[in-house]
Amino acid sequence: AAASLASGPSQPDGPGQVQIKVEVDGTECEVVMAVGADNKCFFPGDRDPHKPSEAELQNLNLKLGSNPTKFLVQQLNPDSMRWETKAEIAAVIFLWNSADRIVIADVEGTVVKADLWSKSTDVMLMATNKHHEAAPGLETVRDGVGPLLSYFGRNGYRVLFLTASPITRADRVRDTVNWIRASEVQQWGPGAEVPASPVITTQDRMGTVLLRRLSDKISRFSGQAKQSDVKASALEELIALFDLPNVPVGDEDGPKVAQSPFVGGLCESEFDARVYEAAGIPKERILIVDKIGRVSSFCEKRSQWTWASYVEMYPALPQLFPKLVKQGAGKHPSQESGAAAASGAGK
Repeated sequence: AAASLASGPSQPDGPGQVQIKVEVDGTECEVVMAVGADNKCFFPGDRDPHKPSEAELQNLNLKLGSNPTKFLVQQLNPDSMRWETKAEIAAVIFLWNSADRIVIADVEGTVVKADLWSKSTDVMLMATNKHHEAAPGLETVRDGVGPLLSYFGRNGYRVLFLTASPITRADRVRDTVNWIRASEVQQWGPGAEVPASPVITTQDRMGTVLLRRLSDKISRFSGQAKQSDVKASALEELIALFDLPNVPVGDEDGPKVAQSPFVGGLCESEFDARVYEAAGIPKERILIVDKIGRVSSFCEKRSQWTWASYVEMYPALPQLFPKLVKQGAGKHPSQESGAAAASGAGK
């Protein structure tokens, strides 16, 4: 919402003249954000300005899965002293259970064939967002990514998209994911439907991300990548959101770390693979996709766990990612425990 407001209605003179109300599934909620002079949203009061309170989350009345949401940009009419809606920003809030198990898909390099920054971002995304049969840009999509992500969804896993793109380009990334969702079904059939999933991006804007990208080009020679650091921070925050119990490392008397909800990940480099490993993903379930689409497990037996493409990897999926066992009357085991929410604005 903050990114959209940057190019949206201007802030009028005087404090408190613009606010953001939240509407979930057609119902306006008693959740209000203020808008600063820089057009960024925040939750007022003596608390973390970027996070809603527990009471506010309860007031959203979310249901499991995806919840269509609107951020209503409202301006105070000085004559009537009523708030009038001037713009609407579409979004989706995802409510997940704390027992859900998540596979991370790094958009750059694993969903599309190249890092979005290896070409002009705008040119590439404009090419892939023309929603008709003759749309150019289909060659930028990894072959078989739709059936792969659909497999995760059908077998009880959640999929989370991760991108290093700036928040000001997040809507374009989501448009691309939505386009891929439609085009993969058209190419492969209903079994290739990409599950509805949040897109996690950096809060930084274009200039900061471009500088980090340039720094990455240099720092890779020294064995460090700043974009991987950004992804690591995002995953750490998500792990804390799920609030899982700590588990010992090594023997029972050893140090304890937070249990991770992440059980698999797709990435394009060993830098990101190490970030995934640090986030608690088993090495054999970390899949690195190179520039030509070859898929390799990050485990020690990498030579035995390498495939020419996602399509060639399909037969190994039941072994790498077995179907999660359901409990009770058609319920996923995650439905038996408390819930955690992850949000992502999208159209």
